[in-house]
Amino acid sequence: MLQLLLILLTFCVPLQSQVTDDQTQPDNNVQKNIPDINELPVGWWEYFDGPPEELQVKSDIFYNNLVELSSNLSPSAQKTAGTLTEKTLLNLRTFEQNLGRPIPSPPQPGPIANDYSIDDIVNLHQSLNKQKVEL
Repeated sequence: MLQLLLILLTFCVPLQSQVTDDQTQPDNNVQKNIPDINELPVGWWEYFDGPPEELQVKSDIFYNNLVELSSNLSPSAQKTAGTLTEKTLLNLRTFEQNLGRPIPSPPQPGPIANDYSIDDIVNLHQSLNKQKVEL
């Protein structure tokens, strides 16, 4: 059980945000399809698809289920699970914030030269790395 929880939460990157428990008002439709952490089905993340106004409620419900699940673990495992659970919630909050942002389009490629100097190749490589970071 802990392994599944850790696998789920391993995909999370630490981010910063805060949530209060009074923000959670579950809707019957939202609660129906909560992914079971013990037996995650294929495509479990599709639970978070849907209208943006439901995403925070879904995130809170999912978070509360993770907290409840981790309460049954040993104290050392609870500490690890708690950290990963918080990271999951922070990532869900970041997902909420970025949901409405437009997807950046890649820059147009430059003209192709017949030959390149070493400096040109280095500049192209640096430009590509910069574009990767921006995307």
